[in-house]
Amino acid sequence: MTLADAVDADGRVLNLPQLRAKVLGGQVFAEENVSPSRLAAREMIQKKQAKFAAKHAAIMAIGAPKPGASLADTLREVESQISGNRSEIGFAYAEDGTLLIARQGKKNAIEFSSEDGGVLQRSAVFTHNHPNGSPLSLDDFVAANTFSMRRVRAVGLEPETGRRVTYELVRHEASKVASNTNLDATFMRELKAVYSGDRPEMIKELNRRLPQAQQTKQSIQRVWNDLIHERLEKLAAKDTRFTYTRKHERRNDR
Repeated sequence: MTLADAVDADGRVLNLPQLRAKVLGGQVFAEENVSPSRLAAREMIQKKQAKFAAKHAAIMAIGAPKPGASLADTLREVESQISGNRSEIGFAYAEDGTLLIARQGKKNAIEFSSEDGGVLQRSAVFTHNHPNGSPLSLDDFVAANTFSMRRVRAVGLEPETGRRVTYELVRHEASKVASNTNLDATFMRELKAVYSGDRPEMIKELNRRLPQAQQTKQSIQRVWNDLIHERLEKLAAKDTRFTYTRKHERRNDR
């Protein structure tokens, strides 16, 4: 480290906490004995950290509620921005609209840490996007069940039409995590069958609704989404512990 690094702009010598803050603030002291490879590795880490920080700041900016906005207003604003994303992005909010969690996911998934669990359990709603406009996934139900999440929403653009579509799962207050109120093994087994166990029958129904000549990647996805949604509706109708709904909107609706 050089003498110039150890003084402030007015020439005063920095104390130890100030020196530490200067290092952690991203300023690198000159070190005569540091090898080029270590310096390169350090620079790479700093670039990755800066990139992550910038990405996280951008996500927070999307999810941040406007001053005075209600939770409903914030959901409308945020969901209109993320519905067309090509990868998943999600936000958890408190009842008063405070942003609790902001997460950038992958194309078809958002991962939560164990620390997120308590926050999600206290949240009023978690909303995220599905890039192909698909209904709530099996993972969404599992997360809602595991963390006793009160509301889970998925938004996206419907294939072919481009309409914004919103799927919502609402757990009733009596359904807090407990052995007698949690979604049980039987229900979860039926839920898994919605997504995988009935595929031959679903493919048969898809071909009935959509003639071969009309089948495109977009049309197949749209009909497949309908089939999943209809099966989820039937399953939800048999269970009083939650409600499940779907709503279509034009993309520019607020």
